[in-house]
Amino acid sequence: MQPDLRTLLLRSHAGLLAAQAVLVPVSFLLASVSPFGLVQPEETAVFDGLGLAGASRLAEAWLARPAARGALFVAWLALATAPALVALRALARRASEADDALVRDLARWTRRHALLPLLVLPMGALDLWICLVWGRMVVAGGSPYYDLPTPAALKGIPLAPFDHFSPYGPLSTWIDAALAFVAGGSPVALFLLHKASFAAAWLATLALIDRALAAASAERRAQAMLVFGWLPIGWLYWVGEGHNDGFMIAPLVAWLVLLREGRHALALPSLVASIAAKYATAPFLALELWAAARMPRERRRGYAVAAALSLAAVALLIAPLARDGSFLDPLLGQGSWKILTPSHALKTLVLWTTGANLRWKLADALVAAPLLGGLLAAGLRFARGARFDDAVRVVLLALLLATFVGMDRTWPWYLTWVLPVAALAETGALVQAVVALLAVAPLLSLLWLGTGWESGNAVAVATYLAWLPAFALVRRGGLVRPWTSG
Repeated sequence: MQPDLRTLLLRSHAGLLAAQAVLVPVSFLLASVSPFGLVQPEETAVFDGLGLAGASRLAEAWLARPAARGALFVAWLALATAPALVALRALARRASEADDALVRDLARWTRRHALLPLLVLPMGALDLWICLVWGRMVVAGGSPYYDLPTPAALKGIPLAPFDHFSPYGPLSTWIDAALAFVAGGSPVALFLLHKASFAAAWLATLALIDRALAAASAERRAQAMLVFGWLPIGWLYWVGEGHNDGFMIAPLVAWLVLLREGRHALALPSLVASIAAKYATAPFLALELWAAARMPRERRRGYAVAAALSLAAVALLIAPLARDGSFLDPLLGQGSWKILTPSHALKTLVLWTTGANLRWKLADALVAAPLLGGLLAAGLRFARGARFDDAVRVVLLALLLATFVGMDRTWPWYLTWVLPVAALAETGALVQAVVALLAVAPLLSLLWLGTGWESGNAVAVATYLAWLPAFALVRRGGLVRPWTSG
């Protein structure tokens, strides 16, 4: 007798939890080995202080070679991705068994995916540790937009002194500061509080996705939950690696939900909160204002009050941190060093196969052209009717354009920006391609497990080439079924 859908999903859930449990010790091993052969006395001191010197020595013995580190991460990624793909396939094959009771169970299981990543140690990028330091600086009266870290701010953090300033929005900075204040002088408490805040953003986004699709079929709601909550890229980078992108994306999804419900007086503050966290969603103000212009006249006074309060809140967030007009310089002054973008992979592949040196502008144009075409078409549809599904498609394409071309570096956690939007979108070839990309995007993390930045060429080419068979699997295997509005 064949197992039913609920049993199949529960088995996949157990497999995913097992993969997360494996990641906890693996993360401590990978985190303790510098990817670029650097000496890290601060990190060594923290490991020794936590009684983890043995793990550090074990990692140095087993994982000294980049190939060993890369193989370990790829093997774990395959172990963690398989349950999500198996679950999607089971849902597609047994869609008739999906009902509201199953969706409720699935939501409960999915929420558990935020727990074990709380214990994962960041394995590559230093963003989490830097935010811990910046939060401490604000509590001490400094500003990470102007000041370099002090020894007191660095105490107990596995991080060497650094010489750059915060490019993040003031809302993210104040969250860091609030958590630093609550944690006091305990680095462990500060680490866990930050992880809990990222998990809260992930869980809030999961709940918002289900709310947005409340009127949809049980199958569609289940599929959205699997895409957002089971693919490793979301819980790995938001909760596991500790990136603050959830502070920007959770309010963005709230804005989309409120936009669908016609609650513009609440939608605008949500979008402003998203912008105040990381700035990248600022262009969506145009969508919000266009939709608001269609609201009945009697509701415009409340909207004007919401706009005034939002502006006042942003001013209050910025005022204690800003000292002069150079407040945004850390954001605007980020370099134009391009790495891990699709144009980087395209340029490298052309060089390897033909010897030709493709110009960056041409490579960017080739990547941007189809996205711009789709964005223009979706924007025109939204302008005519201000439909929710058109707004979602505009946001999806705009975020893809931003992460692929607008940003000079396509870090894998940047691609988490499109994850919840893809879960919400009307599905077709575009969303199937995005889901396939999200399945393989963690391969970009191999950059930090290599021998240096020069490994970026191979990492970029390998990841985007892996996208092709992943797309074939998702599309031909029916892992993500097509949906229209509903």
